[in-house]
Amino acid sequence: NSAISCCEKCSRWCESLALLHDMRFQEIFPDMFSINSALLSCRNAHRWREALDLFRCVKEFSLQADALSWDFVLATCEECGQWMQANALLLKFQELSDLQFLRPFDRCVSIETQG
Repeated sequence: NSAISCCEKCSRWCESLALLHDMRFQEIFPDMFSINSALLSCRNAHRWREALDLFRCVKEFSLQADALSWDFVLATCEECGQWMQANALLLKFQELSDLQFLRPFDRCVSIETQG
């Protein structure tokens, strides 16, 4: 977690994703802190494709995306002008009814009005 967080703070998005990838082969399982740090790293570097790929792989780590994950990936798409990708995420978002996802709702409204 610390190494991935450091990569995020130093704008080293590629290294943060590589660390997550390497964790699998060392039988070290990331948690949502690791995933969210890598997502934030992708957001800061405007790497929307990588953020989407990582977001879609969360279940492979036997994890569930949390409100921060949704916020980071939606923000990345929004900031990179990827309205179609953001709208596809919104469709998925709308399928969820868990109250933990209320935080990204404002971003959803923003994307809907811009897209």
